[in-house]
Amino acid sequence: MMIIYRTELFSRRFHSRLAIAVQLFCRELADKVEMLKEHRFLSSKIGFSAANLLELFLEVEKEFGITFSKDEILSTQFDDYTELVEGISKKLGGE
Repeated sequence: MMIIYRTELFSRRFHSRLAIAVQLFCRELADKVEMLKEHRFLSSKIGFSAANLLELFLEVEKEFGITFSKDEILSTQFDDYTELVEGISKKLGGE
């Protein structure tokens, strides 16, 4: 009985600490998303290089199973969070 109680107590403490860690991570992630929305990826605030931007672009195509045409690439600012999201949404049939 004592072993079960200790195990349950450990489990509750572990899950409580895990929940706190997840909340902190989500807050930090939310702050980073806000920063991405406010600054271009190639700006000094974000610090992407052209190679990072190309890698992001290729990963977006792979992750979403989409391909951008040359015209779409030239007409979309892929170093801007909002335009990137809108470009993905359009390719997926959204508005």
